[in-house]
Amino acid sequence: MAVLYLIAGMGLDERCFSRLLPLLNWQGTVEFLPHLIPEHSREPLKNYVQRLRAQLPAEWDEPPTLMGMSLGGIIAAELAKLIPHQQLFLISTLKQASEVPLYFKILDKIPAHRILPATFSQKYGRKLAKFLGNFEPTYLNTVFDMIEQSDPRHFAWGRNTAINWIAPLTKPQNCFHIHGDKDHIFPARKIQADYWVKGGTHNLILERAEEIAQVINERIY
Repeated sequence: MAVLYLIAGMGLDERCFSRLLPLLNWQGTVEFLPHLIPEHSREPLKNYVQRLRAQLPAEWDEPPTLMGMSLGGIIAAELAKLIPHQQLFLISTLKQASEVPLYFKILDKIPAHRILPATFSQKYGRKLAKFLGNFEPTYLNTVFDMIEQSDPRHFAWGRNTAINWIAPLTKPQNCFHIHGDKDHIFPARKIQADYWVKGGTHNLILERAEEIAQVINERIY
C-alpha cells in the first residue's frame, strides 16, 4: 500500500495538515515525519536529510508520495533525491535557485538573522503566527500553539538552513508546486508555481485547505 509522507514547516507540526488531510482522496497510509533535533544549529541539510532517510524503510512495495510545506517543502525536495517517489507536492515553499528571494541572498552574506536567540519563536509566537497569514481565530491559535511548542533548536537550525540552502537549478522530478500569490515569505514574483491560490498567504495550507485539496485530488495517482 502506498504511503504519503508529510513534512511541516519550521516551528510547525502535523497540525498544519489538520484541515487538508481529511479532504484528500488518499487510499494508502499517511505518515507524518516529525522534525529531527539538529546535531547543531548549522548542521548541513544534506546530513539532516540523510538522518531522516535512515528512519524510513529500506524499500517500499510502491513508491511513496511526499508532501511538504515551507521549510518542510525544501526538506521533502531533498529527501526526494534519496528515495524513489511517485509524486512530490510542495506547498508555500521554494524548489529551485531562481525562486530564492533577494533577502535570503543578503542574509546569506550578512547573517543578521543569527542575532535572534533560538527562543525567539516561543517568546514572540503570537506575533509570528499573525505574520505568517490571515487566520480565523481558531486557526491563529493553532499556529500559535505549534510555534510556542516547537523546539527552539529546530528554529535556530531551520532559519539557517532555509537561507543557506543551495537550491537546484531545475525543478525536481514528479513535482507539483502550489503557492499563494500573497505569500510574503517566498514572494510570488520569483515563484514558478504549477497552481496559484488567489489571495493565498504563506500559511494557505490552513486558510485554503478546500481549494488545495481539490487541486491535489485531481492529480493524485
